[in-house]
Amino acid sequence: MTPFDLPLLADENIALAVVERLRAGGLDLATVVELGLTGASDRVVLATAQAQGRVVLTHDSDLGMLAIRHGVRVPGIIYLRPGHTPPDRVWQVVVAVRASRADVPFEFVAVIDDRGESIQVRVRPLSPS
Repeated sequence: MTPFDLPLLADENIALAVVERLRAGGLDLATVVELGLTGASDRVVLATAQAQGRVVLTHDSDLGMLAIRHGVRVPGIIYLRPGHTPPDRVWQVVVAVRASRADVPFEFVAVIDDRGESIQVRVRPLSPS
């Protein structure tokens, strides 16, 4: 299972143009904004993701730290770096990660670094194996 094989919940820092591009590519994606959670705490965002069985897509490293340090349960967190990446480039990153078959466990944090010529994926399980 790759980080993008589960339904996603886009944090409010994911641009609408990126959301639209990912949906056009066939990803199941809800947004914090659509759910009326704009300005909600990270804990509320993670609890919503857990309740809906969604992986959080974010540019915010704090979500992963919260889940790791405080044991907050969530199907997964995808931390995209850098932020403010054009939507078509984000889609290219998604396609590359899916094609690589980067395997993730259930309950994970995946840091995806787009370095232009290469994409680095680091995965950490949130729960002990």
